[in-house]
Amino acid sequence: LWAGTLEGAAVRTGDTWEEVGVADGLLHEMVNAIAEDADGGIWFGSYVAPEGGLSRLDPDDTWQYFTTEDGVPHNNITTLRAVGDGSVWAGSGLFERGGAARFTRDGVSWQLESTLDETDGLPANKVRFVFEDVDGILWLSTEFAGVARLAGDPWPIYTVDDGLTGNEAKVILRDADGTLWFGTDNGLTRVDREQLPPR
Repeated sequence: LWAGTLEGAAVRTGDTWEEVGVADGLLHEMVNAIAEDADGGIWFGSYVAPEGGLSRLDPDDTWQYFTTEDGVPHNNITTLRAVGDGSVWAGSGLFERGGAARFTRDGVSWQLESTLDETDGLPANKVRFVFEDVDGILWLSTEFAGVARLAGDPWPIYTVDDGLTGNEAKVILRDADGTLWFGTDNGLTRVDREQLPPR
């Protein structure tokens, strides 16, 4: 069990907690998002731009870092998601700036493979949440501009005009029936799989 706090991360093993901070290798003590990749590495995202960015702790206790200097759209990391193809996605941004970044493993290390923002078809630059559905399709929610479903050309964008309770989906989940749940800034929206367009 991992927890992110304003003063570092903490991991619970058995009945004890162990702290992980800047002295242990984190870029910044403020940890806003945590994810585990397919290799057992733990990713930490900070939300303290211009500092912060991404820190990855390998199972062999070595660290790797990614910031705007490496091409990350913004050092405010809003969300982290390891997906089925083995890659890791990070959402980032502040107000009208930001985007999503996709990371893949290149031999023994990870690399920033690509980024997405408004110029690629997202409804806004700041990416609030990244979600992968049962069909392997990614959903990227933005701040106050709706949710993009990364399938088709162009990607469909869902907003309050399409039935969402709010244009900022802060979390997206899928239940055992494949139903999608969007927790927005203005309530909860439930969408059956049958209501979605074909892939």
